[in-house]
Amino acid sequence: MLRKFGHTAVLSTTAWGILLLLAFRPTHSDAQTPRRPAAESAIHAGRQIFLTRCASCHGTNANGGEFGPSILARVRLLSNADIVSLLQHGRPSSGMPAFPDISGSDRADLIRFLRTLTPPGVPAEMHVNVRLQNGQTLHGVALNRSPTGMQVLGDDHRLYLLRKTAAGAYRRVTSQSTWPNYDGRTLGNRYSALKQITASNVSELKPQWVFTIPDSDELEVTPTVMGGVMYVTIA
Repeated sequence: MLRKFGHTAVLSTTAWGILLLLAFRPTHSDAQTPRRPAAESAIHAGRQIFLTRCASCHGTNANGGEFGPSILARVRLLSNADIVSLLQHGRPSSGMPAFPDISGSDRADLIRFLRTLTPPGVPAEMHVNVRLQNGQTLHGVALNRSPTGMQVLGDDHRLYLLRKTAAGAYRRVTSQSTWPNYDGRTLGNRYSALKQITASNVSELKPQWVFTIPDSDELEVTPTVMGGVMYVTIA
């Protein structure tokens, strides 16, 4: 469910007009890290830490409580390093205290438990190691997948749109045009020659994922397109 304020919906595109309409469910493939069942005792220990230190704000099921929001959608997009930093420093602007005393095996158990949390209907195993065409490996979270493509939010917090090559690796793709500001271009003409989106098919555009902007008031801006992704605020 979308909150009324403070969200940015993201529509993935190829040539800014060819929308990837399907929100593909993740499937096991050569790009996904093999799942290794965690020790039940470690998960149980992590849950106990969560119940005693976190549940008073975020709820016993992490779906939100009296003093804190749901973290089901957020935690799956955080790397282990992000979680460690959050525990060490907190988020003062949102009223979240730091927990520097949660360290060592306790912290590892808590992170292991957090990795079992997912929104309803979303598979738990989403972290991937993707072999790229240039020989490098991309680590991150698979947002959407298909037999020929993938959208990955990297551990570097950048969004990658990928296409599978004949050799089985992935190459990065982007749009053929951008709309980086209110006027579309520095000339300020607010015009695009692209014709894939028309009056007859614009109703088929669908949001692919939503990011909550922290500490924001009411926000509504002109859609922008950068790197093959259309960013749209929903008020």
